[in-house]
Amino acid sequence: MKIRIVFFIAFLMIMVLLGWFYRHNIAPETHYLEVQFTKITAYFITILFAVILFISKKQKVLLYTFSVMIFIITAAGIGMWVVRPYVTINHEVPKRMEILDAHLEVTYPDRGWDIQKSESTFDSHYLFYVTFEEEPNYSYAYHMSDDVINGKDEIQSTGGRHNK
Repeated sequence: MKIRIVFFIAFLMIMVLLGWFYRHNIAPETHYLEVQFTKITAYFITILFAVILFISKKQKVLLYTFSVMIFIITAAGIGMWVVRPYVTINHEVPKRMEILDAHLEVTYPDRGWDIQKSESTFDSHYLFYVTFEEEPNYSYAYHMSDDVINGKDEIQSTGGRHNK
């Protein structure tokens, strides 16, 4: 029983570290519902892990079943709720921003601009607002979807907004 408690404490420490990483690096850029699903997944994994503490060693099939369930749900949860958004926020968004910047350099060589990612977590991670120096009160929206990146669609403004 002592080994199980040590494993449970180690597991909780790992969950706390993952939670801290998620809260500071991913959650501020992510939709509210996705954050809630992440919490539900973490609570579910923790409950399953706690249940293992009470399964006797004689019930090996049940113990192995819960262990496999925890492993599969943890791997899927980390992939879906941690790795995927981290890659999107830290690799995909900057790459798409560079592609948009290169397009603007070719299209508007004599103009200056500022590119900002949409601040709303309800918008796509790939929605950017371009504010030209000559038009500081208006920003043009560019949605850099997968079709745009793959060359199926042209890069073009999808609307805009007045700046505050």
